[in-house]
Amino acid sequence: MNKNRVKKVILSFIAAGALFLALLFSAPLAKGAQNGIQLCLNSLIPSLFIFMALCSFFMETGIGYKMLSFLTSPLSRLLHISHSGAAIFCFSLLGGFPVGAKLLADAVKRKEIDQNTAERMLAYCVNCGPAFLISAVSVPIFHNYTIGIIVYCSQVLSALAVAIITARNLKKKNVLPVSRQQDSGAVSFQFIHAVESTIRSMALICALVVIFSAINYVLDDIGIMQKLASGFSLFMTDKMAISLLTGILEVTNGCNALAASQSLIVLIIITGFGGLCVQLQIKAVTANMRMTYFYLYRPLYIACSLFFSMILIRFFGGTAAVFNYQQPIVQKPFLVSPAFSILLIILSVFLLLSVRKSDIINKTLTDGKNE
Repeated sequence: MNKNRVKKVILSFIAAGALFLALLFSAPLAKGAQNGIQLCLNSLIPSLFIFMALCSFFMETGIGYKMLSFLTSPLSRLLHISHSGAAIFCFSLLGGFPVGAKLLADAVKRKEIDQNTAERMLAYCVNCGPAFLISAVSVPIFHNYTIGIIVYCSQVLSALAVAIITARNLKKKNVLPVSRQQDSGAVSFQFIHAVESTIRSMALICALVVIFSAINYVLDDIGIMQKLASGFSLFMTDKMAISLLTGILEVTNGCNALAASQSLIVLIIITGFGGLCVQLQIKAVTANMRMTYFYLYRPLYIACSLFFSMILIRFFGGTAAVFNYQQPIVQKPFLVSPAFSILLIILSVFLLLSVRKSDIINKTLTDGKNE
């Protein structure tokens, strides 16, 4: 009881402090909220809502399995997951960040996938969609389609690599031989249910984007962003650091901030990480699903994205004009800068640690369930 009371008192002080700060910085909060609403109206809702609704409808009616039947069978054998899980993986690569998490949560509710497998799949079913990377980032910021295509392809390969690594501990006998539970309702009812579910998820996503956009404006207004960015002076410019820090909070604002620096490596990192806002969205739509595997394998995911991007740039990137219409930014981060080479080595070390620790975490989770 004492611990609960202390916790409540601490939370009360935090809430009171947040309310005071909201009143003190009401002007930047309002501007940030307005910016967040614009992001939702101009970027998130147009690129996510229709796709999320259609994906939910396809998975509920079983149309998605037929559409992707040529992929679900080989992926199911390769990744040791059911056909339902393989279809969700494919849709997560096409839809963007919250789509895969939402489909996993829906599949667990329908008992198509067991919760442990769904938690493991979160490690590679949270990806940046091609529509966002190409139409919202690559063209308006870098003035080139190729950058978005290269970054997207590198993330697809990264997701597949992480999926193969996580599958090595997931034996086929531990995967539910799931049979789809057909809904006896009419197709029109299933469509309305999918749209209704998507509206709830979209409202939550937009609310979190507005909140994080407001927080970002306050941090920028009081100078915290600039002070934090100065700490990265040995590794990158202030403009690159600000876009990186902004993207760690909220990925859409971070990508918009790239207009000042046009750094390809920062784009890869923030879209691979997803931002704290996206991670809260995932936690919200997945309810009681744990994100242990997501955090364990996310450094590996980012490291693979950097590695595959280097390869794709070498073979398909061409000259500087492909990546920057003014300056050769590709050669700087990937071929010359020692700071970014050190960063890549560190992320590669995370790969080895992730592979080693996954056995320990898997054993701990299994023992916890048995107890």
